[in-house]
Amino acid sequence: MINKKYGVFSNHDADFYSRFGEYCKDITLTKGNAKQHLYDFFEKNLSPHISDYVINISDLSSAVPSEVMSFMGDIYDRTVENGIPVDWKDMPNQKFSHLLYYDFGIDLFSELFGYLKNHNCRYWLSFRMNDCHNGNVKTSNLRSDFFYTAKNNGWMVGEKYGYWETCLDFSIKQVREYTLSYIKEQLMRYDAYGVEWDFMREPVCFDYLERGDCCDIMNAFFRELKSAVNSAEEKWGHPIKINVRVTRDIGQNKIFGLDVHTWIKEKLVDSITVTPRFNITDSDMPIADWKKLVDGTGVELYAGIEILSYDIKMNDSKVVAAYSKKYFYQGADKIYLFNYFYGHAINNQHPDVSECTFAGASPENTEKTDNRFVVTHQDFGPLGCKLYTPLPFEATDGCEFEIVTAPYSEKQNIRIFIAADNDINISINGCASQPLSDTSDAFVKVPEKESFNSYRLFENTKMYGFDVICNASGDKQVLKFNCNKKTNISYIELYFHNS
Repeated sequence: MINKKYGVFSNHDADFYSRFGEYCKDITLTKGNAKQHLYDFFEKNLSPHISDYVINISDLSSAVPSEVMSFMGDIYDRTVENGIPVDWKDMPNQKFSHLLYYDFGIDLFSELFGYLKNHNCRYWLSFRMNDCHNGNVKTSNLRSDFFYTAKNNGWMVGEKYGYWETCLDFSIKQVREYTLSYIKEQLMRYDAYGVEWDFMREPVCFDYLERGDCCDIMNAFFRELKSAVNSAEEKWGHPIKINVRVTRDIGQNKIFGLDVHTWIKEKLVDSITVTPRFNITDSDMPIADWKKLVDGTGVELYAGIEILSYDIKMNDSKVVAAYSKKYFYQGADKIYLFNYFYGHAINNQHPDVSECTFAGASPENTEKTDNRFVVTHQDFGPLGCKLYTPLPFEATDGCEFEIVTAPYSEKQNIRIFIAADNDINISINGCASQPLSDTSDAFVKVPEKESFNSYRLFENTKMYGFDVICNASGDKQVLKFNCNKKTNISYIELYFHNS
């Protein structure tokens, strides 16, 4: 296996079938050639810098055959759902899971795991502990039959949680039994290096606004999960690691019922991944606080970097390098990338996955590329909790804005891009900057009209650029603003470069 201190974790969704279908769109698949094309697909999707593939095999339904949860390949044959006629035969996940498993006799995931093992990659089974995709539609090709059982019995968290109202309620015994039974089944089906309890799709597992016993219930469930893993270890004859994926804030996790202190104390997990939920990468997760929590316990700490940034723009390798450098410096053992699989020779609109995984594979690698640090925010937390949102920021003449980064050089070239609704000048770390006439190199562009999904764009906002050489060897870079009136700042980027 690849040295555990080199390489990144890469989480792959349960929609392997649809991506394989996209890969084979100009190929006539047959029983005789399907397995070879599947291996070619794996080869195109393999990055040499990924040490740990985390393969999600379940969301609302199962990507693999199951006696507990509806299998995608069986949903293909569904003709009536929720009392409504349906036809899912043209949906890629259902179509290709049915084709491979039933027509060709191929278990995609068995083949994938064998392939990864032969390439010295560790592979983990990832289980989504909740999911609420298509929650408010009458029918969905994503759903297991259990969705309707839970809905009809009131086993969901409820309307007050809005988009998340159809999340399963883990205070219900039948919900826990359903989840545990599926996990036990798949632990005995596949021999994996590790397993993951993924709470970031979704962490809303309780009516947490009303209950005070969420942590007690979930802790007891974690003990059952640990027992299930112990049984799998006996079958497969080796230890099985347990990773858990949670949100950025230790205290906010506890509101959700995710009591990381107890999991660490009772040795119910081997590693913790701290991560945003989905729609933006968080530039200031408190990894240093998490490091203090796990220090001396043997529990490893991974920092999650999503594929998305402002305006639903994809992070590139320079952004991955900047965040990785910071989180390695603060104590992360590894970087955990989520959604970095669409770019493998399938869709050239997405970033180069090999470049991104190289940038996050080690602290040394972050030094081998320019770093583009984009100031972002927390994308999700419990209702009623204040989220980390540094922008927009109202600047006044002489005010300062502090950005926590990793340390850089004592004579560091930095290009700064700032979206503002008034003319500004800045200094950084006490050094005056030189304005740029061309800001086309900024990571995001300021559109002519408001279209950013991730932050508010003020009227008359435009992008300003500055160059500076300054001492950036501290772990904080301080911007000082010069402006003739109050100015709304909606975007800040520090581009650390050597040229």
